[in-house]
Amino acid sequence: MDLLTDDQVSELREMYAMFDFSRTGKMNSRALGAVLRTVGVEVSESELTTLMTQLSVSSSTGESCIDVEEFIHLMTSPLDDAGPSEEIDRAFKAFDADSDGHVGQEDLRAAAGALGVDLDEAGCAEMLGEVARDPTKGASREEFASLIDG
Repeated sequence: MDLLTDDQVSELREMYAMFDFSRTGKMNSRALGAVLRTVGVEVSESELTTLMTQLSVSSSTGESCIDVEEFIHLMTSPLDDAGPSEEIDRAFKAFDADSDGHVGQEDLRAAAGALGVDLDEAGCAEMLGEVARDPTKGASREEFASLIDG
């Protein structure tokens, strides 16, 4: 983390918070898999299990989870040979479920639903308000990229 700017660390913390749907400060393997796939890193269940074993701590339920510091370390480690622009494109396409060129509330709900999380309108609006010039329209590819790469 020493090589990251404060803005980059802040952006990774925001990304972590987006996928910490339970707001416990612990991300389980299902959420981590979704994050990795969203940024274009294809990871098998066995690879995900190995990552979680290497990085995780146990939650109060006994489930393996990672905290934000472990997440930042993982996200700054080389996992994939794709360039940053390719990763952003893949992540944007994964979130832009309706392919309208913006990641809107319905797109966020779909991503959350894929994780088994019910994300309400207020939660979507809050997330979009952090990155989109017009949160009602959603985040453009450029706005989405700014969240990921500053």
